[in-house]
Amino acid sequence: MIQHEAPLASPANGHLDVVAPGVGVETEVTDAVNLNDVLDVVFRRRWLIISTILAVFVCGMIFTLLQPKRYQATCSILVSSSHSASKESDISIISDLQALTEARSVDTQVQILNSNDHLKRALARLNLTDTAFMRAFHNPIMPRKFIRIEGKKNADIIDITVLAYDKRVAVDFANSIADTYFDEDRKVNQEETNQAIREVHASLIDIHAQLNSAHKQLADYKEKTGLISPDAQLSKIATNLLDLRTATNDTKTALYANAHLLTEVNQQIKKVTPSVISATAVSLNPRFAAVIGNIDTLFAQRAQLQQEYSANSPEVKALDGQIKELQGQLKKVAETIVTQQTHTFNPLLEILVEKYAGALADQSVNTARLTALTTQYASATKEASMLPQQERKLTEYMQQVQLLSNTYDMLTTKNQELLISMQSTLAGGRTISEATPPIDPESPRPKLNAVLFLFFGMILAVMLALLLERIDDRIHDQNSAEVISGAITMTVIPELSADAPKLITEVDRHSPFLESFRVLRNNIAFTAVDKVLHTLAVTSPGSSEGKSTICANLAIIMAMDGKRVVVVDFDLHRPSMHNVMKRPRDVGFTSVLTGSSKLSDAVVPTDVPNVFFLPTGPLPPNSTEILNSQAARQLFAQLREEYDAVVVDCPPCTKLSDVQVISTLVDGMLLLLALDRTLKTGLQMTTRSLRQVNAPLIGIVLNRMDIRNRRYGYYYSYYYSYRYEEAEGTDGTTVRTRVKDKGKSHSHKKLKFR
Repeated sequence: MIQHEAPLASPANGHLDVVAPGVGVETEVTDAVNLNDVLDVVFRRRWLIISTILAVFVCGMIFTLLQPKRYQATCSILVSSSHSASKESDISIISDLQALTEARSVDTQVQILNSNDHLKRALARLNLTDTAFMRAFHNPIMPRKFIRIEGKKNADIIDITVLAYDKRVAVDFANSIADTYFDEDRKVNQEETNQAIREVHASLIDIHAQLNSAHKQLADYKEKTGLISPDAQLSKIATNLLDLRTATNDTKTALYANAHLLTEVNQQIKKVTPSVISATAVSLNPRFAAVIGNIDTLFAQRAQLQQEYSANSPEVKALDGQIKELQGQLKKVAETIVTQQTHTFNPLLEILVEKYAGALADQSVNTARLTALTTQYASATKEASMLPQQERKLTEYMQQVQLLSNTYDMLTTKNQELLISMQSTLAGGRTISEATPPIDPESPRPKLNAVLFLFFGMILAVMLALLLERIDDRIHDQNSAEVISGAITMTVIPELSADAPKLITEVDRHSPFLESFRVLRNNIAFTAVDKVLHTLAVTSPGSSEGKSTICANLAIIMAMDGKRVVVVDFDLHRPSMHNVMKRPRDVGFTSVLTGSSKLSDAVVPTDVPNVFFLPTGPLPPNSTEILNSQAARQLFAQLREEYDAVVVDCPPCTKLSDVQVISTLVDGMLLLLALDRTLKTGLQMTTRSLRQVNAPLIGIVLNRMDIRNRRYGYYYSYYYSYRYEEAEGTDGTTVRTRVKDKGKSHSHKKLKFR
């Protein structure tokens, strides 16, 4: 057996351990529990813990919500010091006696309030039905345990507390106890207050009659004078006078203008001739008659324009130019003979007459308007002079109404005060604070219970997780595996999803899965310092722990170093390596041993360069004897000579003796453990079995590690954070540059071997 003196680096924890493989003392798992162990248990049992917490919380909240809600209402009353000495004394001993008397008085009132008769009277005030009483107290008789009446120390205050399953009943009952206590004292002074109320009521009736009469007088005066708001009405009258004065002045101005217009039009009428020549007939030259007609028309237009424009205006001058032009034309036909002239009424005179008539009409209208405005102005002036006297009278009526109204309001207020005083007469004390409906029930308290059940659920969940961890016989962590096996961890292989590729040739070159096999390859190389390990066997305590996949990937990672590697399937019970390699197993190891096939024919190449596969061949009934034969040893010697490395896939070690025989044929053995699957008892049996034959165990391989585990997550997160870019240098070499990868996923690419 090879002695290994080089220290081995554990990839998971990073520290160096010196362990002689195969020379270990069986060690039991220590009972010491530290914080890291507890956190690991919590992580592994997280779903159990979460479900336990939820179950406890839900069950507790259901229990809480199913409990009937009981509400508490408290009423505080102040007991008057009239029950004790009525006057304080300056002598200390007398003051002490007075304080003692007051304390006894409070105790006495507490006893009165706690008496059955008092409580029955208070309960009778509520008029509860039997059903409502049972719903509120769950008891057919008065529940004294639901009532608590106690005085505060060194104070004249008594607290009345009632518990009930109906919040309204609790509030009403607490207030009813206090109200009943004060009822008797309230009746003593009610008669005197009633007498005062009767006198005030009689005065109210008299004042009310006087007030009605004053209101009627004020209304009649307003209706008679039309005076409602003197200031507003006076302002309106002043505005009206100003408007009338302005209108009068405007009318006088219009009359003066009309008079001037009449004079001017009359003078124009006197200057205008009654008739004008409208047409001339020429017997010899008709053109002459036409020119004359045009001239007449222009003259008529000029006469009309003169009514509105002066003689120098552009309009009149334009017509004069046209007339002058026609007159020039008339000179050219002067030889014509005029035979007839027609005279007509002058249109200018007609226009002036109409204008004169309009001016006369305006003069009449303005005269009538001036007369009306003068009358209105006089009436408004008279109304304004009477307004101050009417205002004084109105003020007197209003003051009388206001005085009677104030008196009536005062008596009404006094009557209300007396009524309130009658209702609030408390000879024995007063209520400090009435009971109010509570917002939250006294019990159960869902929020507090939720916190408590959540806390108890957490404690129970952790205890249950620790108990199950204690009972659980599976390997969950690296420390337990190393302590039980006495070997160090060579690598930690992450768990793959069901649809993930199982061979490292099909994963990304920076995958944690591939990197774990690189670590395994390096640790195997570091283990064999003085001697190269040509043959390696991989076994496990139980079945279905991933031996075949590990063997295949171990062979591939060795081939990536340029070695020729052969994988030998020595599981002569339930072989599965041929499925991983995708090769038939009809011809293989047993075929070579029996002489039915040559080794060169039995070893088949795989899809991976430099990786070859030797299947089991037909399964024999006596596997142990075949493996222990001289032919098997010679076959191993031949494999060592032809290949750089031999990887042997062994059957499970537990309850099988094949592994003990194989351990004598190989240079080193790897023990594969599947976390959360391999049993501690199985690992102990495997370790004991290997020690018995002094097997060359070089270390253990942890498979199916959850990389989300807080102890291993950081180890593999590094490989997700960086990637490499390759480029060809100027000298023909390949340059690899590490670049930051911000969470980008890489597609699976097959590896290329050098």
